[in-house]
Amino acid sequence: MSSSFELPLPVKILRFFTDNGSKRLTIGEVASIVEESEDGVKKILEGLVKRNLLVQEEESYYYEETPQSKELADKVLQVYEKARKPPKEEIFKELVSNMKVNPYSLEKRLIEEGFTSEEAEELMVKELDKLVSEKMPRFKALHGYK
Repeated sequence: MSSSFELPLPVKILRFFTDNGSKRLTIGEVASIVEESEDGVKKILEGLVKRNLLVQEEESYYYEETPQSKELADKVLQVYEKARKPPKEEIFKELVSNMKVNPYSLEKRLIEEGFTSEEAEELMVKELDKLVSEKMPRFKALHGYK
């Protein structure tokens, strides 16, 4: 259930290298993987090398984890992961909108999306209560919802 938010190319390339350890790739190989032009990829790789996020050795580029490169890469990737991830209420609404879920499978899916069990339960109670209050006033009255 990823957001449609597309990662910027430098972040996509950095993510690929950090996820694949010290794998050495040429500009052409990286361009093929990210499906972009070699010229654009070359500029990005050079920028990542300047920022000490990648290492260039002859025609190859790779990620070498050092305390500094890991810290910087983690910061960059975290910023974009936060931007990509929809708010928890949106995840919940998307799951509930299918209405083919029961509370157990809903809780399981929320946990798969990164919620703790407690967060999932709190959100389910809060959002279902809101749904009943807004969309089902008769049900609310019959079952004593406040």
